[in-house]
Amino acid sequence: MFHPNFRVSGLSVLGSVVLLAACGRSDFLPSHSRGGGVVSVTGGVAGSGGATTSTGGTVGTGGSPPVGHPWPVFGHDPQATRLSPVDTSGNLGKLRWRLSLGAGPKSSPVISLDGTVYVYSTDPTLYAVVPPTSGTEGVLAWSYSVPLSDFPLGEYPAYAPSIGLDGTVYVSAWDTLYAVEAPASGTAGMVRWRYRTSNRYNPMGPTTVGGDGTVYTLGGDIVAFDGITGALKWRGSSPGFGMDPPAIAQDGTVYSGVNALNAILPPTNGSTDAFAWSFPEASAGTSPAIAADGTIFVGGDNLRVNAITPPTGGKGPALKWSYYTGCMTHAAPAFGPDGTVYVAGYDWDLFALNPQATNPDGELKWRWYHRGERGLRSAPAVGGDGTIYVAGYGHVYAILPPTGGGGGTLKWDFRTEGYQVSAPAIGADGTVYVTDENGILYAIR
Repeated sequence: MFHPNFRVSGLSVLGSVVLLAACGRSDFLPSHSRGGGVVSVTGGVAGSGGATTSTGGTVGTGGSPPVGHPWPVFGHDPQATRLSPVDTSGNLGKLRWRLSLGAGPKSSPVISLDGTVYVYSTDPTLYAVVPPTSGTEGVLAWSYSVPLSDFPLGEYPAYAPSIGLDGTVYVSAWDTLYAVEAPASGTAGMVRWRYRTSNRYNPMGPTTVGGDGTVYTLGGDIVAFDGITGALKWRGSSPGFGMDPPAIAQDGTVYSGVNALNAILPPTNGSTDAFAWSFPEASAGTSPAIAADGTIFVGGDNLRVNAITPPTGGKGPALKWSYYTGCMTHAAPAFGPDGTVYVAGYDWDLFALNPQATNPDGELKWRWYHRGERGLRSAPAVGGDGTIYVAGYGHVYAILPPTGGGGGTLKWDFRTEGYQVSAPAIGADGTVYVTDENGILYAIR
C-alpha cells in the first residue's frame, strides 16, 4: 500500500536545512476553468457544474505561512523549509493525546490557527481533529469522505492536505482538487468548490499554498488556483508525475523535484507554457527547499544532496555543491535556525551540512548515528530552538545539535504502534504531531 508522505521532503529561513536521505457553502457556485471544471456542490456532495475558459491569473508569490497557521502545508511554508519558529525546548517526548482514525495509512498532519489538526486518509477521508479538554484521546470534530466514484483506478495516495488563508482545507483525490470547510453544524465537512481535470488519467497531486493564497498542485501538470474562488489561474507542463509538493520562491517561481530540479515561471498573459528550466544533474526525487538567499536544496536517487543557485545576471542555474550521503535522499530537506542543512538518510543517519560550503563536494558539520532497528524514514521538522524531529521505523526521534564538537545528541525517542510513521509537524505550543500506518494520530509533548 503506497503512502507518499512516508517518504517526504523539506523548509527555508535564514537558517539550517534538514533533509531525509533514503540508503460548505451550498450557494457558492464558481465555474471557472480550463481543461477541467470547477463544480458546484450542495450539502457537501458534489453536484453537476460547468466550465468556462479561464483568462489566466495573477502570479502567486511565496512568503510566510498563510495567516499564522502553525503548520499549514506539508513543508510548513511556501518555500518548504520545514522550520517552525516555535521554541520546542519544553517538549519532553511524552504522549499528550492520540486518536485512532481507522486502519490504513494517513497523511502527514497539517495544523490550523485554531489548533485543529487535519489528516487525509486512503479511506479516502479528510479528518479534522481537535485536542481533548481532558484525558488522552483526541476529538474528531468533523470529516469529509471523498466519493469513491472519484477513484477510477482504485486506491489513491493520501497526500498531506493544505490550509488556505481563510482556513479552507485543500485535498487532492485522483483527478479532483477539493476545497473543504468546516460545517456550520454537524460533523460532515462541506465542499466549498472542487476542480476536476478533463483527463481522468492525468491526476492531481500533492498541494501547497502560497503567501497570497494561491493553491498549487503538482500532478501530471503544475496547476495554480485561486484559493477562495477555485478559478484556474494557470497551468504549466510538468516533466513527470510528482509525489511531493512543489516549493514556491519569493519571486513566484515554482520548483518541483520530478526526475530533475524543474523551475516553472507563472505566465502573466493567460498562457499555459510556463516551463522555465530544468537541472537534470540534481537527479531530484523530493520536494525542493528554498533558502532565504534563493539557493535550492534537493535530494534524489544519485545518493547526493544538491545545492543549486537559480539563474542570475544572465547566467543559467549552477550547481553550488553536491554532498555524497551514500544513500538515497527520498525525503525533503529542512532548514534549522542557524543555517545548517540536515539530511536524514533513508534507513540511515542524520547528516548536518553547511549550506555555505565552498567545496564543490559540500561540507559535513556533524552526523547523528542512528542505532535502532532499520533507520530514518521521514522528512525532518525543526523547532525554533534548533531541535530536529524525524521519524524512523516505529519511532519519532528528537535530536539536539552539538554545542561543541562531536555529533548530535538524542533528546528523546517516542515509540509508535505502527512501523511506518509520517513526517512530523509542529504545533503552536511545541507539540509534535505524527501519524502511523495503523491510522493513529499522535500528539507528543
